Amino acid sequence: MLCFLLAGYWLWVGIDGFVLLAQDANGPSNPLMKLVAVLPGAWMNNFVESPVLWIFPLLGSSAHC
Repeated sequence: MLCFLLAGYWLWVGIDGFVLLAQDANGPSNPLMKLVAVLPGAWMNNFVESPVLWIFPLLGSSAHC
């Protein structure tokens, strides 16, 4: 349980994540034209934008008890 929590914290503060940048919606559909930024804490952007997602790690950690 402690390792699960420490790994989540390490992922949040210690490992940079990738974020797809906006592209032209009217432009060509070419996957080689996508831009990506490497940002600290980007692995947890979904949890910051949608706090209801915190339910899933809580359920996973409570299953081990």
